[in-house]
Order: sequence, then C-alpha cells, then structure tokens
Amino acid sequence: MKIRILNLFRISCLGFSIFLFGCGPGYIIEQIKKAVDDDDSAGSLSLNPQENVYVAASFFTDPVGSIATVGLNNPHPVQKALAITDSSDVVVKSYDGKLFVINRGNVSTIQVIDPQSFAILGNYSSGESANPQDLVVANGKAFITRLDSQLDPDNKDDLWVVEPLSGKKLASLDLKSYTTDDGDRLARAAKMALAGDTLYVLCQDLSKNFEATTNGKVVVVDTKTDTILQSIPLVGRNPTDIAYHTTSNRLLITDTGVFDSSFNNDTSTPYGGIEVIDVATKLSLGILIDDANFSGYVSTLRFVSDNLGVITVNASRIASFNPTTPGVGNTNLYTSPGGFLSDLLVDQNGLLWVPERNPVNTGTFIMDPNTGAMMAGPLGVGALPTSLTLIK
Repeated sequence: MKIRILNLFRISCLGFSIFLFGCGPGYIIEQIKKAVDDDDSAGSLSLNPQENVYVAASFFTDPVGSIATVGLNNPHPVQKALAITDSSDVVVKSYDGKLFVINRGNVSTIQVIDPQSFAILGNYSSGESANPQDLVVANGKAFITRLDSQLDPDNKDDLWVVEPLSGKKLASLDLKSYTTDDGDRLARAAKMALAGDTLYVLCQDLSKNFEATTNGKVVVVDTKTDTILQSIPLVGRNPTDIAYHTTSNRLLITDTGVFDSSFNNDTSTPYGGIEVIDVATKLSLGILIDDANFSGYVSTLRFVSDNLGVITVNASRIASFNPTTPGVGNTNLYTSPGGFLSDLLVDQNGLLWVPERNPVNTGTFIMDPNTGAMMAGPLGVGALPTSLTLIK
C-alpha cells in the first residue's frame, strides 16, 4: 500500500522539536500556548506597558510568531506568547500607546495590538505580497513602505498612507520615478525617519535580483499633505537604516554597500559606511565613516546619547561610534556566537537590548553600551527574538 504524506513540517516550538503531519498555524499556536503554560519560569508579575520591552519572537521554519514582554527593571520578568503574529518575519513598533506589528514577506499585514490587554485593535493588508518594511505614524496617519510593491497586482505604489487602526487607504505614492533608469526601476522603499512633519524614506533602488548596481536615494515627504517634496541622491549604495540626530539636525544612514553573487561584502568600495544628510539643506554630506573602519558592512543604527551611537557590523557584531564628530569608537562591543542580530533597542536607562538569535544561547541580552559589560540575560522569550520596542 502506498501512503502519501502531506505537509510534513519540522517545527521547533519553545525549545523542543516535533514532527507534525498536516499541521498549520492553528496547531502551532496551540503548541506555543501549551509550552508557555508548562513553562514554570514564566513570570507572574503584571507590569504597566511602559515598564516593559515588547519582543517579537519566532523560529525560522514557523509560519507565525509571538509577542513577549520583558520587564525593564530587575528581575526583568518575562511573559511569553501574549499575542500571536500573522507571520514569523515581523518588526514591532509603537505609536500613540499602541503596538504595531509589521508582518513582512508574502503575508504583508499590519496588526495593531493593545499593549495592556493584547486585544487586536486592527489587522489589515498592506497589499498582496508587497512586503512592508516600516511604519511611521505622523499627523494621525500611518505611512507604510512596501519593498516589493511591484508584486501587488492592485497597486504598485511604494508608500501607502492609511488610517492607523482600520488600514483604510488615504493615499499612495509612487517613488519609482526617483530611481536610476537602469532597466528595473524598483524603489525598494525600506526604513523611514521623521523630523518634525517631514518624513525621510530610504529608497534602496536595488535591481530585481537585489543587486546594488546604483546609489540609494532618500525621498522627502510632507506628512501634512502626503506629497513628495524632493529626492536626495546618496553617495552610498544599499541604504539599510536611517535615524534623525536631533542635536545636530542631521540624518545618519547606514549604507550596507555592495555584495557579490556569493553574498560577500567588499568594504574597499566607496559605497558603504555611515552617510550623513544635512536636514537644513537637504543635501548629503557624504560617507563620513567608511565601513572599512568597522571591518565589515553596517546595518542597524541606534543613538544612545548625543555623542554615542551603536551599530551592527556584518549583522553579527556591535560597534560604537560618535554621531556628532562623527568617529569610530569600540569596534567590538559584542559579537554574536553564531546568530543574526536583527535589531537593537536603547531603553530610557541608556542600556542596550540585544536580541540574540543564536539557538544555542538564545534570548534577550541587556548590556552597557559604553563598556560592553553584560547587565542581564539571556532572557528567554519563548523563541528566537527578532524585534524589540518600547511603548511610546
């Protein structure tokens, strides 16, 4: 007798592996909840949302993920699987006291969650297979970048403007005309930064094969009128992160640079490092710290203070730098033993939270960004931590 086995998945849930036949997200959700119920280490202390860090967690092979909380202060109580995300590839952010979950990839949805009750306040599509990357709320509207907008059969625009809770579309902006005419004309809209009422949108301008064949751009948007003001050409390529440095009135951008077909980065090119834009003149001042000074490509960037920033190098090491000078500090504050550092968070105490995804020693670490000293961790959150936020 011939037996056909359908939908065989190897699912890793909260530290154990099981083989499932014909399982889907519903079954995995039940396994997550059961594992949390059986976990004696789960914290029982109920904290206000402002006393927690919210952590998205998932395993690589799972179709869904979960949201955990970790207390800001000792003993850092953990509450696991308080909400289930639509996808396992997520970014969490917070605006107006609410939690926004950006479900990337083909799922392409936005979940809005009450951080106290974990009730779902909204759940809406950002367009079929559009792969949303970032969400910023300004002037009562949510601005959403769509990396793969060309895959949406109904709307090819790169930036959507919607009502934050309902997802009702208010406007959409096509950024492709600001790309280099190199054949593909894909904006690849990614991260954003807000300075006053002005939104700065990173356009990676990558090819259909995600090759950095041309320099990146920053498209400037008026959030009051939902109109494009101008585009700022960058010196670097493959811009990955952007942050507004209030004191200097500058934007700092991580240009990840050029990779070859084997995904090897070449720091000898002039296209990688920390690039700076003068907000007053809307002009790039160039790459002021070359990626070669960090001995690797740069990606995630966060400010600790006016004179201290942290940055991920090769997505596995954390370095420090001075965002005002700017200049390189400690090039090896922390090195992951084998994971991928997908995010960084600086809390109100000036401590750095690191989502360590190395399966051998997974969890959230808390460290002093001045010295690299470990203050706490790993704090297990039920799966591999991927994104962190504070409630704002």
